[in-house]
Amino acid sequence: MSVCDLIKKSEVKDLLDRVIPPYQRMLRVPIRVAPRGGRSTLTGTAFDYALRFELQRRFPSACDRGWVAESVLRVLNAGLSVAPVDRPLMARIVRRAHRRVDNARVFVRKHLRRKNPDRAWMGRLAEHALRLARLDPIYRVGYIGDELFAENSPQQIDELLDLLACVPFDGLIGTEILLNPTFGRYSSLVGGADADLVIDHRLIDIKVTAEPNVEREMVRQLIVYLILVHCARNDGEPLPPIQLMQLYFARHGHLWSMPAEPIFTHPAYAEIQRVILQIAGRIWRQQG
Repeated sequence: MSVCDLIKKSEVKDLLDRVIPPYQRMLRVPIRVAPRGGRSTLTGTAFDYALRFELQRRFPSACDRGWVAESVLRVLNAGLSVAPVDRPLMARIVRRAHRRVDNARVFVRKHLRRKNPDRAWMGRLAEHALRLARLDPIYRVGYIGDELFAENSPQQIDELLDLLACVPFDGLIGTEILLNPTFGRYSSLVGGADADLVIDHRLIDIKVTAEPNVEREMVRQLIVYLILVHCARNDGEPLPPIQLMQLYFARHGHLWSMPAEPIFTHPAYAEIQRVILQIAGRIWRQQG
């Protein structure tokens, strides 16, 4: 069960809504990169990889906790040993997935040493990001789809490059930059959850939506991440205290912010945190 699944449950929504302060839902910011017909989930995941690689190049101190695509390899290796049918096909999938991740790692090491990458080089980065993104659903939802080894189109490459071109990197500078950090033992409660970015005391979630609307579901998701960070810190995980929650609207190059203090200091926060973890734990035991 993922964080997105958890916040769709009516009892969880009701709990989270009690601590959400008033905020402006509709943002008046123009779209800079329009969708070009591809799957939005694939574009979003690929942009997450591409942004991570570029942040590492620009800020060498950024801490990379590993890729979901690398976790996919462990899932595939485990599945190969118990696959009831078509073992030769599964073996070919495993070999190709390993090669894809290995090739991406080699490229990223070169990218981190690149001073001024041109558009052709960045196009290669986008290719690797899309290929890795096609692997992620195997880990997230256990799905091996027809698009797993599909070719990337020029439109998909250009869209990722345009999304990267409008990133306000000056607004993503920090002393401590954590790329897709996890939450210790609490990640396993919600499908191996990880945040997109933690920069100093900011928790940032990336959205590649066409409309720059701060939907309530997005804020609920941020608060669950906030709870997971808080609990993981109490366990001794190396995560900073969060003071600001942010949504980065990638198609608009816009960072939206909400302070965390009104949520932490809400009289009902402690009880809401306890009950939500209890609900997540119950579902995790049922599914396990």
